[in-house]
Amino acid sequence: MDGTGFTDRERRILDEIETGLREDALLDRQLRTMGQTSASLNQLRSALHRRRLAVAGWTLAAVSLVLLVFAVQTSAPALIWAFAAAYTLTLLCVLRGVILWSRRISARARARRR
Repeated sequence: MDGTGFTDRERRILDEIETGLREDALLDRQLRTMGQTSASLNQLRSALHRRRLAVAGWTLAAVSLVLLVFAVQTSAPALIWAFAAAYTLTLLCVLRGVILWSRRISARARARRR
């Protein structure tokens, strides 16, 4: 094209194509929300936070288990206190994960009611 614009026939064809595409509700919603990056970034940040919390929880659980075994075998006070600290952190991590999980479940339930 040399900048003269569309003819009436071309505009009519483009309008028909756009109308046909808008009839697909899923595609229309995806195209409308495509430019909204803040929601996508928040979802990505939330997913990374949940994974990081899960990895930290499992790591702390493994460390707690190893410390428990060594503390039982040796009865060393330092190992017992280290186990108590690691186990407390593990429980706090698990508690935070359960809180996040319950909030996510309740948010989905509220979204379904709407």
